[in-house]
Amino acid sequence: MKIFFLFSTIILILASCSNKTIKITDEFIENVPYPKSTEIIYEENFENGEIILYKDETGFRIAFRSDKTGDWTHSSNAELKPKDEFDWTMNNDPTIPIAMFAGVITTEEIIKVIVKQRTLENEAKIIETEEGLRFWFTSFDTLEESHSGEPDPLKIEAFDSNGNLLWKDEVL
Repeated sequence: MKIFFLFSTIILILASCSNKTIKITDEFIENVPYPKSTEIIYEENFENGEIILYKDETGFRIAFRSDKTGDWTHSSNAELKPKDEFDWTMNNDPTIPIAMFAGVITTEEIIKVIVKQRTLENEAKIIETEEGLRFWFTSFDTLEESHSGEPDPLKIEAFDSNGNLLWKDEVL
């Protein structure tokens, strides 16, 4: 009898966990720009919410759902096959207090991505799928204000294993 009770409890716990994932995925698909072509690449509980990396008919995107508001926010798209072997997108929705950066890496040489603000910098997490595709993401709680009324550059840099800068972009 105890074994039956234990087995039933385990089944119930597993069923409730899988229902939560299905619910979040269904809710997510209802909020994407192109639901029919959307394919989820990666999901993670992340800083008081959930982050999802996905691709659709327009390219690669990142989404964030805030636990506080329950709202989803999505980035613009990045190229899935960029000619420079690296591309990026960002999401800085003022209703959700987190600035997300993500992108695509199509060369094995890039092993490190850093996003820099005026005084802050974060190293991105690089994700590799079972198909061998590589993506990256990082976040900041906020984007820094301009210094002395001038726009401060936002820099995204990609490095090889020897620390050589292979790719760089600045947004002024």
